Amino acid sequence: MIVSDSGPLIWLARYQLLGLLQKFFDKIIIPYSVYKEVVVVGIKKGYSDAYEVKDKIDDFIFVKKGKYDKRTIRKIEKSLGIALDKAEEDCICLAKELKTMFLTNDEEASIISNKIGVKTKGILYILLRAVKERIMKKDEALKIFEKMIENGFWINPETVLEFRGLMEKM
Repeated sequence: MIVSDSGPLIWLARYQLLGLLQKFFDKIIIPYSVYKEVVVVGIKKGYSDAYEVKDKIDDFIFVKKGKYDKRTIRKIEKSLGIALDKAEEDCICLAKELKTMFLTNDEEASIISNKIGVKTKGILYILLRAVKERIMKKDEALKIFEKMIENGFWINPETVLEFRGLMEKM
């Protein structure tokens, strides 16, 4: 089980790779704020990835409604000069509550998560693991990664080099 933020769901759905999450984590839990961001708003805007995620709801992606105590997170945000969005804050709280990892592509959300004891993984971990477990070929994963960057996936240039280096070693 893992809690997921919007970004990984959107990017994996865009490339029909949501099944990797099911293989690796069995259940994906998302707060309602992520559902709203990905599915409700996505469908209104006509995004195909929104339909892809919607089709997996109650299959292996589950929505958990709830109110979360964000005081600790907000104190950390303030001390670091960071402002996360509602969905990211909800995800961190939910992952803490469920004592599980948090899947996010957001570096600031990862920093705050780690400060409160919530481990994080990102979409690059998913691609690396898919290659390591021979679910996906290395060249296929690299091709998807390059397409993501071409399509606006923002990533630190150092991380790009690190990811490519890790792929080459596999």
